[in-house]
Amino acid sequence: MTNTVHGYIQITGYVNPDQLEIGVSVTVFGIGLGTFYGSFTDGIGINVDLFAVSGSVDFYVNTDSKELRVKIDLKVKFPPKELTTDVQVFSWA
Repeated sequence: MTNTVHGYIQITGYVNPDQLEIGVSVTVFGIGLGTFYGSFTDGIGINVDLFAVSGSVDFYVNTDSKELRVKIDLKVKFPPKELTTDVQVFSWA
């Protein structure tokens, strides 16, 4: 599944509830950060330190509502702007 957050961040990923694993590919301002894998318990934490943006993108699973969520805390340098949010990426049944 693919989701765009704030128009600046594109997330493609999957959740495997049977194996309790998640995988995401993350793009920030058109720059691919890579593909990351984690577990339901540990989540995925990505530190971002690029020329135009820095901060963190953290994924976690809310097992009660069966959703993958992302907490974004980024500082855009040009023009100066802060992107801080906690949103659902996608959910499963």
